[in-house]
Formats: sequence, C-alpha cells, structure tokens
Amino acid sequence: MRYHIISIVTIFLTLGIGILIGNFLSNEGVIMEEQKKLMAALEKDLLSLMTVRDQLKTKITLLEAEKKLNDDFINYTFPLLINGALKTKNVLIIDLTESNNRKVVEGIVDALRVAGVDSVTTGNILEGMDLTKFPERESLIDKLGLNVTYPNDINYHIVDLIVRTLISGRGSENISPLLEAGFISIEDEGSNPVDSVVIIPSNMSEAAGKGYRLDLAIIDALKRLNVEIIGVETVSAKTSYVNEYKAKGISTVDNIDTIPGKLALIHILLGKKGNFGVKGSASSLLPPL
Repeated sequence: MRYHIISIVTIFLTLGIGILIGNFLSNEGVIMEEQKKLMAALEKDLLSLMTVRDQLKTKITLLEAEKKLNDDFINYTFPLLINGALKTKNVLIIDLTESNNRKVVEGIVDALRVAGVDSVTTGNILEGMDLTKFPERESLIDKLGLNVTYPNDINYHIVDLIVRTLISGRGSENISPLLEAGFISIEDEGSNPVDSVVIIPSNMSEAAGKGYRLDLAIIDALKRLNVEIIGVETVSAKTSYVNEYKAKGISTVDNIDTIPGKLALIHILLGKKGNFGVKGSASSLLPPL
C-alpha cells in the first residue's frame, strides 16, 4: 500500500513539473516579445537624449559666443565710461588678504588709473599682525616712538600709526621698522595726502587678539581722520563683511572682481554713496548713473 501511495505522489509531481515546463515554453515567446519592446523603447529614449544633448551643445556654443561679444563690448565701453573721471583724486588701497590677491588689486589699480587718479598707493598689511605676541615688542615700540600704556593696546597704536602714515603722503620712514619686520609692504607710494581708502578684508573669520580685528580697527582709525572709506570684496569671498561695514556707515562693493563692481567703485569715489553689488546685502547693482 505504501508503495502505491509513493507511486501516485511521484506521478502527480511529474505531472506538475511537466505542466510548469509547458507553461514556461509557451510563455517564452511572450517574454521575448516584451524584451524586444523594451529594447526598442530604450533605443528611442537614447536617441531622444542624444538629440537633446546635441541641441544643448549648440545652445551652449551660441551662448558662449554671445557672452564673448558682450564681454568685448563691456571691456571696450568701460574705459570710455570712466576715462578721466577721478582727476585730482589720491586713493589708497589697503589689502588684508592672506595671499595679497594680486589679480583683484591690479584690477582695481588699473580701473583707477584709467579713471585718471593722481596717485594710487597699495598697502599690504599682514592680517595676522598681533604685536601683543611679538617677541621683540618692546624694542619695536621704542623704534616707532610709541607711548603704549597698556601692552594689550599695542595693536591699536600700530594701526593708528600705519593709517596716519599711509594717508599723509609724507613717506613711510616712520614705520620702517614694521616694513623691515614684514608686517606691511607698500607699493607705488604717493606723495600727496590720500582722499579715499579702499579696504579689501581678509577671508579669515576672526583676527588675532581678543576683541580686536584688524579691518575694523583700520576703519575706526580712518573714520577718526574723516577719510572716505570703501569696503570691497569679490563675488566668491568666503566670508562677507558687508553688513558689518554697512553698520559702520561706509560704502561697499561686493563684486569688485567684475566690471560692474569697478564701475560702482568709481561712482562711489565720485560721491554716490551706498552698498552695491550682487549679494543680498547690496541695495542695487550700481548707483544711479
């Protein structure tokens, strides 16, 4: 009896397997047909994507050509707009960037010279300048002839001395110890008193010394001397100080590495105060022309 049951089970299993194989064979044609449809759809999508890619490449080429034409036009007209606009002006650029960004500084200097300034002096001040930690601090104080009552105030005394010297137009002999120590360097020193100062802040979020930041100390020293100050930065500046400068009541340009930024700077120097550029802190791209 047991053997009969095993035989019957074996027969049914064989029938089931046969049915499954038959179904698979009968459906194989359907599966193959669906695969063909899927491949055809993928080929169609791929061709469509290639067409879109080619269209975009053509559009990019046209846009690049249009941008070049616009850039050429702007570069041609910019000197015409500012030529000779700043005659009799004497400008000081104070660069606090760690790498002393030559391209940015040279772009500003070139624009100012086209605008006809009498002189443009560049002072590169070491952002990490902290005389409270300088080993030869006492000797330096003596050489500079400073009267420092509180040692922690030395940075403010130094800043005040540097600022007064740079805007005086009387030479830099009295800060020669700072030049020799590498805290500051001066290029194209003018011989006339400075009318306006352009300050390029560091990308450092904080400067050395508790409660002390070099750019703000310079701005405060200049304000005490009633000298016009313009704070500038590049579009890609890691840290923006425009809002802080606005709170100090000075004009700003947040895209000085562009033609519109340089044009805004020229117009600020012509008396049109404000905060200009492309960032949220700017009131407009340019002052009313």
